Amino acid sequence: RNQMGLLIAGEAVQLNLWRQGRQVQIGVNLDAMNPDRVTGRSLARQLDGVELETFREEGKSLAVRIVRLQNDSLAYRSGLRPGDLIIAANRFRVSDVESLQKALGLSRAVVLQILRGDATFYIQIR
Repeated sequence: RNQMGLLIAGEAVQLNLWRQGRQVQIGVNLDAMNPDRVTGRSLARQLDGVELETFREEGKSLAVRIVRLQNDSLAYRSGLRPGDLIIAANRFRVSDVESLQKALGLSRAVVLQILRGDATFYIQIR
């Protein structure tokens, strides 16, 4: 297990797995972590099933975009949709994934200000 942590992004590795009682070998290319793209669960349990990324325009971080969303997730049922831009969370302006993480902090509540097309509105996820 520790050997995986010592590998460098871009390296190719062979993994041996057991599937249905048989050993299978697969090749995997390691990719670098992208701090501008995260799973929602890593930020707050209410965002489980959401994939987010920093939204940039002309090189400037402006918001956090919903990239993917599971249809059965709490966030989807609360009204979030792919392509939505999060511009504030819990009354704090957000411009990137890091500022969203800080805004959510340890709060149990998740109140997001969303920009969808020309409309701006709030969504509370419980």
